[in-house]
Amino acid sequence: MLAIFFTLSMTTLWSQDHPILNYFTTNLSDGKVLLSWEIKGGNQCNGIKVFRSTDSLNFSQIGDIAGICGSPDFAQGYTFVDDSPEENAVNYYKIELGGQGFASSSGVHYVKLLEDGYKVYPNPITDQSRLYFNNTSGQKHTLQVIDYSGKIVMQLDANSGNEIDLSPLTVLSGPYIFQLIPESTGEPVRGKLLVQ
Repeated sequence: MLAIFFTLSMTTLWSQDHPILNYFTTNLSDGKVLLSWEIKGGNQCNGIKVFRSTDSLNFSQIGDIAGICGSPDFAQGYTFVDDSPEENAVNYYKIELGGQGFASSSGVHYVKLLEDGYKVYPNPITDQSRLYFNNTSGQKHTLQVIDYSGKIVMQLDANSGNEIDLSPLTVLSGPYIFQLIPESTGEPVRGKLLVQ
């Protein structure tokens, strides 16, 4: 089965409440998470460890940068790439600055789309369900929910993001077809969902 990765092209989450950091960011792109941080000039640490969690409480080490970090003379930037973030979950990251403690955590939501370019998760629909889709053009979309007789039973206008909250669905229990229609150009995304 071909898999398409949901990518937030400009998702940057900032975290910086550590006295020796100028910034700590996480970015999701092409199914990978890029972590970037900068140590303020005049500060140093003894190695850096990178940790990941899906519950923001229990972290596991996924990498390290050995040796003396930072510089006594200038700000020093670092990057780390997580090639395999947990699918369909919020991935939280934090770094330990050897001898200087932890920076606060930063997280990104990574959703792996189906080959049809969408994912309803969880499905059957709950009050936590969302429709994720590829929206590289940044267009607004209209979501139509259609019963199996072909009647549009509900319509929602969506913002220009890559996901739609499905909790406002007020339809009877059962299977439905949906179509997500872009505001101006492009093909609609079509799929199925189940309301309990």
